[in-house]
Amino acid sequence: MNSNISHAAPAGFVGRAAMLAVLVALAGCTSLQRVSAEPEDLPDRIRAGDLVRAGDRIAVTTGDGTQYAFTVAHLDAETLSGDGVRVPIDDVVTLRTERIDVVRTAGAAGGAVAAAYIAAAVAAFLSMLEALD
Repeated sequence: MNSNISHAAPAGFVGRAAMLAVLVALAGCTSLQRVSAEPEDLPDRIRAGDLVRAGDRIAVTTGDGTQYAFTVAHLDAETLSGDGVRVPIDDVVTLRTERIDVVRTAGAAGGAVAAAYIAAAVAAFLSMLEALD
């Protein structure tokens, strides 16, 4: 047996793997959440800028039941528009906006970090077994 062989994971490997895992987890933890507002209040709240801004990912349903999902590129007093879609604000009866789900994000990030540490521990253990041969 060679006593000069290091059996630990490469320096910084666990930290880099954990950071990558957290970034991947954070990217996928958003959801469209319904805005709680009465249909007759939505147009005024949208116009006031309380609910939607350029760059937001939204889903809306209009009074005739048509549904649209898009990233808002522009909004003015009359319309929401983006991704080739134009929706009159007065026609919007439901609105869902994409938001970070804090609970899912924390769970995914914690699980990703734990998985990175487990992977590093398994790699170190397998390296030790190989060195014993």
